[in-house]
Amino acid sequence: MHSAIKERPEGLIDITLPQIFPTMTSDRSQVLQWYVEEGDVVRRGKRLLEVATAYGDIDILMPPLKGSYRIQRIVKRQHDLMVLGDLFVTLQRVESTDTGRTRAQRKTA
Repeated sequence: MHSAIKERPEGLIDITLPQIFPTMTSDRSQVLQWYVEEGDVVRRGKRLLEVATAYGDIDILMPPLKGSYRIQRIVKRQHDLMVLGDLFVTLQRVESTDTGRTRAQRKTA
């Protein structure tokens, strides 16, 4: 499931909880786990987090944006509750020369 995108004037992109199911309106979802950390660089299709819903556990994917983006700020942490439209992460566009470090690279540094 891809996330909803809200672009901000300062070049940041807010990612909000999308309507996962057609009948989902104000149902609460809970963050089960993050697959990324602040500072990670991600591209479209990358798994960002897993949420528990009334319909089951769902992976939320990076939206289909062109290019690479750095996880600037994780707003919702593990076990936090969310509803439709809640902001859960902010991204920043990465220049083609700035690839950032992956989680595996940070663990070995």
